Amino acid sequence: MLTIGKVASVFGGLVNIWKSKNISLATKIRLYESPVISTLLYGVESWPLSVTQMKKLEAAHRKFQRRLLGLHGGTRSETKMSETKLVQGNWKI
Repeated sequence: MLTIGKVASVFGGLVNIWKSKNISLATKIRLYESPVISTLLYGVESWPLSVTQMKKLEAAHRKFQRRLLGLHGGTRSETKMSETKLVQGNWKI
């Protein structure tokens, strides 16, 4: 199974894009979905995933989404509220 560290490396390699004010959110999301999600899910159909591993993948995905949107830090309730908005919005802009 591919480690989440590899995905974090891909995501971190694009940090200048995530921080850029000149790139639209729609473009950032498309860039996130292309290399980051494809790396995260590479070979997933052949993995025997446990519930714990699935939760780790989902947590990593939410973490990257929050970082991309600049929603890091804050209190636990603020983070939970941000996650709810991400799930409800399903990346719609």
